[in-house]
Amino acid sequence: MASWFRRIFQRGQKVVEQAGQDFVMRRLDAPDGTPDPPRKISKDDEYVTITARSSRIVNVRKFTGKFYGCIHARSHYLHEDRGEVEFQTVLAPKLLKELDPMHLDRVITVDQPVLGPVPYIGGFGLELGLFSVKGGDLAGPYIDVLTSLADTAGVGSFTKALPFVGPLKTGLDLLLGNTDQAELEIGLDQGFQDLTTGTWVIIRAPKGTAGIEQLRLDPEDAGLVDANGAAWRQQPYVVFRIDGTNRRDDWMTIPDLKSAWDEIGMAAKAGRQDEAEKLFAHFEIVAKWSPDLVPTDAKRLVDKARGRLPQLQTERAVAKAAPAAAHPLGSFESLDLYGDARAPAPVS
Repeated sequence: MASWFRRIFQRGQKVVEQAGQDFVMRRLDAPDGTPDPPRKISKDDEYVTITARSSRIVNVRKFTGKFYGCIHARSHYLHEDRGEVEFQTVLAPKLLKELDPMHLDRVITVDQPVLGPVPYIGGFGLELGLFSVKGGDLAGPYIDVLTSLADTAGVGSFTKALPFVGPLKTGLDLLLGNTDQAELEIGLDQGFQDLTTGTWVIIRAPKGTAGIEQLRLDPEDAGLVDANGAAWRQQPYVVFRIDGTNRRDDWMTIPDLKSAWDEIGMAAKAGRQDEAEKLFAHFEIVAKWSPDLVPTDAKRLVDKARGRLPQLQTERAVAKAAPAAAHPLGSFESLDLYGDARAPAPVS
């Protein structure tokens, strides 16, 4: 069954096609005009991050009063143990709130993540839409609730986001799936067989629009400018970037891994060494099958943790552990996943 966004996107395509327009997606060069060649993101070895850079709503096809603008993104990808997993988020920067359709004269710089870092093993898909939502007493608070819910769910931990998938889907369907309340200005429903890095723009442009191929990013606000450096104000658009990296610096915030490590500490502090060792075996399983780590990092984390295991055999070391709240084997972050061998920075 198609997602609510897919239904809205297909309906939006028909609307723009009837107006002699199209949803165009193209890769952009670097802000200084130099080429930004794509790099294939390595399956099983790298994390993916998607960032919304900027957006512009040029006109509102349905609403005449004040309205709210928001970006919705649904990312889905494969995990070998859990099948297809997904993240949803809603971005509503302050400048996209209470817009007057008579004064839409500036780009909105977003620069907020819509996904990641998450492991990439293939089967990647992205639904991304820029919506205008009719203003009213309930629209603003409703959007605020959805953005708060999405922020709490996060964009980098499937385990943390899982409880929020259903409520977000229901709330977004009620708000953005109602054509009397919301209008899709520009959207993308794209599957990627081989995911590559780069900056992309989706733009609602008339077929054959001159100058589209020369568009590039303004280094000041990440908005679109033409070949002469003038801001592009003709059509609504969203600019987003895909990156890949073999390092996940927020690994210590993954909830199920931290909980598994803390359980080992509680058993050890209580003097239950046998139980602590069994919990360590559980920690290894959780790390191995974590949908939030690439296999290389999962193995590295297990090896780091295993290096602390001998301490469980020494009751004296456990008893001397400093403050009562401290983990006898050290905090989860102290496992220092990457050590001093820093991984290369993301390559575009």
